[in-house]
Amino acid sequence: MRLTPIIAHVIEGMGRLLRQQAPVGGRLQVISPLAEGADRLVARLALEHGAQLIVPLPLPRDVYAQDFSDSASVAEFSDLLGRATEIWELNGDGADAEHRLDAYAAAGFAVVDQSDVLLAMWDGEPAAGRGGTADIVRHAVESGKAVLWAPTVLEPLQLLVGDRIVTENALGAFLQQVGRALALKAATAP
Repeated sequence: MRLTPIIAHVIEGMGRLLRQQAPVGGRLQVISPLAEGADRLVARLALEHGAQLIVPLPLPRDVYAQDFSDSASVAEFSDLLGRATEIWELNGDGADAEHRLDAYAAAGFAVVDQSDVLLAMWDGEPAAGRGGTADIVRHAVESGKAVLWAPTVLEPLQLLVGDRIVTENALGAFLQQVGRALALKAATAP
């Protein structure tokens, strides 16, 4: 997958910045509900680079696992979940399709709300349902978070920050945003 080296480079860069700016023992934390695809790719690469994995579950584990494509996907989810530092049970209700959409949206918004920055692999299309990637990216931008957008087609990376879109050296600009977020966090820490 073309995104693997890009994601690995982003994670390495964020980890390097954190080690430079954070107090001793600071580790990169990646927050992901471990959905199939890009969520798991980022989680695996983050773990390989020594990051902590935090998993907000939109639904009870067994109910959530019913949405995965096959038994191999359920096994991958279970493996990654077993490596998580924290698991947040968001108590979503998967009773029907409407409740499932609400639960998935809540998990996506929790990711944004608990993150300093967002890495989004997204095709640029509108959300297929409430809480889809487009909604999560919009929430992140509206919340003032820097979003590094890696389109799923062969387009350059883009940094979405405020009302700006940066395409030239988007990765470098994103890492500068990460550095600013870390500096702000350090300045406001008790």
